[in-house]
Amino acid sequence: MNLEHLLSEKISASLTSLFSLDVKAESIGFQRTNPDFEGDITLVVFPYVKASKKSPEETARLLGDFLKTEVAEVDDYNVVKGFLNLVISASTWLDLFETMSEHPQFGIRETGSSGRSVMVEFSSPNTNKPLHLGHIRNILLGYSVSKILEANGDRVIKTNLINDRGVHICKSMLAWKRFGNAETPESSGMKGDHLSHEFISINHCTFPRFHFSIGQIYHAITQVITVLCLLIAQLLKDQEQYLKVVILLVSNGINKSVQFGEFTKTFSRRTHILGHIYRSAVGP
Repeated sequence: MNLEHLLSEKISASLTSLFSLDVKAESIGFQRTNPDFEGDITLVVFPYVKASKKSPEETARLLGDFLKTEVAEVDDYNVVKGFLNLVISASTWLDLFETMSEHPQFGIRETGSSGRSVMVEFSSPNTNKPLHLGHIRNILLGYSVSKILEANGDRVIKTNLINDRGVHICKSMLAWKRFGNAETPESSGMKGDHLSHEFISINHCTFPRFHFSIGQIYHAITQVITVLCLLIAQLLKDQEQYLKVVILLVSNGINKSVQFGEFTKTFSRRTHILGHIYRSAVGP
């Protein structure tokens, strides 16, 4: 007999004795005691206030006195409004622990009895990096969660995603294929994950063995074009034409950072401006 069932029967008897109220034991529910208060299990007494014809606090106090006197498992109690917090005796807990120790399968339900199937995925390490202690932690956590779910009666499917390559990895592989010159960890004398970092994802618009990106290259080129355009405009020695050149440069956002996808279209506009200025300078 578990503790809640035992207490339910005792509380049912106390309600009959104190308030002539017939309540079936199975209809009595409990909740976990608020951690801000002393107690192990809590009974809500509001449903019994009408029959007791007393306040919630007084109803809980009368029930608490009865249980503390008549029920050996209840060591003490306290009342918080309509909540009766029961303190279970230490000897009761020791008896429960002893019962559990005598039954290795105590609390373990038959696999599949819950009717649920649960998939637990672990540890699925990154295939581009070496294993380390963190992976052992994830393996232990995943396995432990799987066993707990099985003990709860769930049918557990344990899985490990092998070689889960995303698009970013595919792009990094393409970068190695185009720029890697068949380098390997052995030929380069580098760890595999360190070598792979040399071939940074094309998705980030960078090249291997260089610490600058397409965006930085583009910015440098546009700055050069800006200088050339301004020099040519000054060579025209025409303030009005010079102003037009500056307006053209600003309106086309010469100093505005753009995504790589805009590079070709934007660069084409810059060269068109440069050509227009050049033709203006040298004549038809």
